[in-house]
Amino acid sequence: MKVQAKNANVARVITHPNGAAFDADGISHWPVDQFTLRRIKDGDVTAVAEPDPGRADAIPGTERVQVDHKQQRPAPPRQGQRTERSE
Repeated sequence: MKVQAKNANVARVITHPNGAAFDADGISHWPVDQFTLRRIKDGDVTAVAEPDPGRADAIPGTERVQVDHKQQRPAPPRQGQRTERSE
């Protein structure tokens, strides 16, 4: 996965545990793993899109949409807490 550092300080300080460092433009190639995903989540790096000519989403207008299939369920009531049903 191609990633770009947030700024020059991040590019200077952070390297992937596999040894991949950032180039002068702040770009590096990291594997998709927990370290990379955490750095993206923290905002230290951003993923840079690399279109693959063999994929359908490389054609403009055919991008894939990520859908969250997990349904949000309400948290169970705390012990001793009244709910609408228990009244």
